[in-house]
Amino acid sequence: MQKLLLILPVSLLALSSCISTNTNMEKVSPNKEIVTEKTIPENAMMRKEPTMVKPENAMMRKEPSKENIVTPSQWYMSYSSDAFSSALKSKQNVVLFFSATWCPTCRALDKQIESNLSSIPSDAVILKVNYDDSTELKQKYGVTTQHTTVLIGSDGSFKSKKLWARNISEIFAQ
Repeated sequence: MQKLLLILPVSLLALSSCISTNTNMEKVSPNKEIVTEKTIPENAMMRKEPTMVKPENAMMRKEPSKENIVTPSQWYMSYSSDAFSSALKSKQNVVLFFSATWCPTCRALDKQIESNLSSIPSDAVILKVNYDDSTELKQKYGVTTQHTTVLIGSDGSFKSKKLWARNISEIFAQ
């Protein structure tokens, strides 16, 4: 036989009487808890929880390959010539967001884009270009100030240029 010591608040007195035992000894402790000493027979068994078993004919779901998945982080990323050419090859519109780390309005738009990635059209990618390090791109698209967005069509043609867009809607508005 094993002994089990239960300490229950007085409010659980009624509940403790529901447990069937061979021997009960109850005392009230100074902090108004009921101390119950119960003797449990050795042949008492613990209840076994049911387990899930996979049927032999069950099919496992196949995970999609990583190459075919477009994640929100692929809709907005730092500029690279590879990312740019890849987007154009897959017939996506590309927005070049000329941003500077020291520019407060650029940081605000960056934060707004990050928090609303699902608002980016499915046929578009926004590439964040470092304004301070991209002289060639600035010259190519006539960018003279930070916080400029340039929309390039899926065929690689220049579509539009906007200054000071505040959100994704304004970037893609024509």
